[in-house]
Amino acid sequence: AEHLRVQPARTVWVENHPGASGRLAVAVLTSAPPDGNTLLLAPILIPVLLPLSAAAPADDPMRDLAPITQVADFEFAMAVPASQTARDLAEFVSRARAHPDLATYGTPGAGSMAHLLGILVGRQAGIDMVHVPYSGAASLVANLLGGQVPAGIGALGDFLQPHREGRLRIVATS
Repeated sequence: AEHLRVQPARTVWVENHPGASGRLAVAVLTSAPPDGNTLLLAPILIPVLLPLSAAAPADDPMRDLAPITQVADFEFAMAVPASQTARDLAEFVSRARAHPDLATYGTPGAGSMAHLLGILVGRQAGIDMVHVPYSGAASLVANLLGGQVPAGIGALGDFLQPHREGRLRIVATS
């Protein structure tokens, strides 16, 4: 926020509006006056997947939003609890084929890019992956650490520290 201040007297504040795979944040933005004073920092999910994932989205990001710039990019990762024997994606797929109850993955939310990546992994591997949506990365990582879900897909950064500590194992990255 400090870097957005163009003059010392100008106040900049950050409001987080998580939920509904970005739909809540888009609704806040589109209801603000179109004066350039309200910005949305969001992943590609918003303009690309939001219109495709809702039957009748209230807002059309391609019509209602004006992109400014790309500020970051991040990788996705698939992680498993350290107690699992899978060391890489091929081993995970092999075990999921042999034990269909392991063909389950959690993500930070339904309709997210991570959710779609899990579907893609399942299709490419020829297995039916069961999706378990969580209400954010923190609860997903907690349940991965506790062994309540056999795999998780999310932002690489969400899994790095537990991976380095040996509590999770990253088996694939995008």
